[in-house]
Amino acid sequence: MNRTFLAADAGQPMAPAVVAARRRAELLGWADPTLRAHEGRASRALLEAAAVAVGTAVGSPGSRVMFLPGSGVALRAAVAGVGRGPAVTTAVDRQLVQQAAAQRSVRAGGPALEVLPVDDCARVAVQTITDVVRPSIGLLALQVGNPEVGTLQPVGEAHDVCRGQGVPLLLDATMAAGRLPLPDHWDALVLDARSWAGGDDVGVVVLRPGVRWHPAEQPDSPLLPLGAPSVAACAAAALGLEQALADLPERLARDTALTDRLWTALGKVRDLQVHGEPHRRLPHVVGFSALYLDAEALLLELDRVGISVASGSACAVDSGAPSHVLAAMGALTSGNIRVTLPMTATDDDVDRLLDVVPPLVGRMRAEVGL
Repeated sequence: MNRTFLAADAGQPMAPAVVAARRRAELLGWADPTLRAHEGRASRALLEAAAVAVGTAVGSPGSRVMFLPGSGVALRAAVAGVGRGPAVTTAVDRQLVQQAAAQRSVRAGGPALEVLPVDDCARVAVQTITDVVRPSIGLLALQVGNPEVGTLQPVGEAHDVCRGQGVPLLLDATMAAGRLPLPDHWDALVLDARSWAGGDDVGVVVLRPGVRWHPAEQPDSPLLPLGAPSVAACAAAALGLEQALADLPERLARDTALTDRLWTALGKVRDLQVHGEPHRRLPHVVGFSALYLDAEALLLELDRVGISVASGSACAVDSGAPSHVLAAMGALTSGNIRVTLPMTATDDDVDRLLDVVPPLVGRMRAEVGL
């Protein structure tokens, strides 16, 4: 059976250039980069070149770059380590970010975590940020775009507010890097190599010069803490990001056209709601809910005919709880499906999904007497 993969938030095959780069790097960077002998220095040089490449790619070549074992670890480390004092986040941020921010606020001895509400498109209002961010706050954590519904946040305006109050802004760009131009306004940035098909085991924290860093545990190496991915994986991920950005204009236009088609066609299906902001959104993410249907049943039926999508919250798919993102938006939380285009998505992939979903939804409703 030919399969159509539309669940790239769960990972995607490495780009061919990344695979080739990783194999070459494994021949050069196999030794511990903290080793002072020649082999260790070779690994460290490769790792430092990767860090410079990532910093340059995100528009801040003088930044500190740290490679960590996946985006979850990178997000937790950044929330815990950037600045000092209680943290603020939003109701639609990843649950692990909310949990890390709550733990930080407890450790800081300040008030309980402040979680900013959002509108029915999952967007936080600038006035809400202005009302909450003040000098006693140690960090504002904000997504570039929501991984479940795609809505972009007002990052530039949020940074202006934070700068005026002396509060660092941490951006979760784990679903944005390599898929659209990243904002220029941030103090700390978290990336996930899976976003640009750069490998499934590399998370990155980028800190602008002057940003205060207080890690929970002091790393063995400034670039590569204990348990981090291999030097070769980091080098390949950095090259993949450079390639993704070089190809970005063409891919951005293609992805946007594909998800525009999904928004238009899915919005015409009876009792099906497409979520989020239709225009200011990640170019490769579409979330929708089908009234009266169970999301897992719909996902399994799609999988049975060869189409891979995701269901539930993007960060809590195994809990059985309704999506906290959709709940925060006041949206339908049952029957929710998440489509995330891989880097290689085509018109044929979208055509196949649109050919299958309307009749499948109709048949499943008829089977339960609706």
